[in-house]
Amino acid sequence: NTNAKTISTFRSRAFDLMTSQEAKKAFDIHSEPEKLRDEYGRHTLGQSCLMARRLTEAGVRCVTIDHSNWDTHDGNFEVLKNKVFITRNGMTKYKNEVDISKKDPFLFVYNASVSKGMVPLVENIWAKVKQHIPQAKLKVIGGYYRFRDNVPPDEQEQTYWRLVNNTNNQALGIEFTGIIKQQEIADILSEASFMIYPAAFPETHGISTLESLYYNTPLITCRFGALEETAVNNACYLIDYPIEPNGLFPRINAAEQEHQFVNLVLKSHNDRYLHQQKMYYCNVVK
Repeated sequence: NTNAKTISTFRSRAFDLMTSQEAKKAFDIHSEPEKLRDEYGRHTLGQSCLMARRLTEAGVRCVTIDHSNWDTHDGNFEVLKNKVFITRNGMTKYKNEVDISKKDPFLFVYNASVSKGMVPLVENIWAKVKQHIPQAKLKVIGGYYRFRDNVPPDEQEQTYWRLVNNTNNQALGIEFTGIIKQQEIADILSEASFMIYPAAFPETHGISTLESLYYNTPLITCRFGALEETAVNNACYLIDYPIEPNGLFPRINAAEQEHQFVNLVLKSHNDRYLHQQKMYYCNVVK
């Protein structure tokens, strides 16, 4: 039976893989320095992330990390609220220290997809910020993902390129980086003074938020979804509710939210002493 022989062959290969010296070495997490294990966190998720790193370094092409009921289908944030903050232990730390005295006080960063708040930021908010802070610069990281070739652009891709090709946005000092490497994101966040994130989407965990805080870059954002947990009050600036209406808050007044958000940006930029304190408080995630 051909199928039976195929199953037997794959089972034999899997057995050889799991019992090989290379596999034993990769699974020996105790060989890691104690300090590194502490940095990942002495809990299931942290040690699983470290194990995943060891496996990928050993040549494994795909690793799945399981963490107690993370696969949710309803009420995502409510289920995960008490678990999201520990995801910081899984970050790759490209820089251990950031010199906040060398940060650019006029550099703002947006690091998320086009559907999470890029549109209201670029089309409505940023021009008003520039009116009051002419030296302000905005780097927009991210955009959209195309999962298959030879398919027409979806709505997110079309929206992204509409924003990129708008000459008015270029005149406003907006730079679109697209999808870039994590090392490059770390470099930008280390230089920036603010992560500007008018949240339109109910984040499940907010990885980009934790990355921003790790590089001592406070967020200007919305108290909404997982950002209620990851956008730490003492390290961030927040307004209540999303920046625009959505399925959870259909009656949001977008114009009023944008007005509050712009005022928060200006207040954040003008109070240098408070901002310095918030940059230092970002160390809480380390």
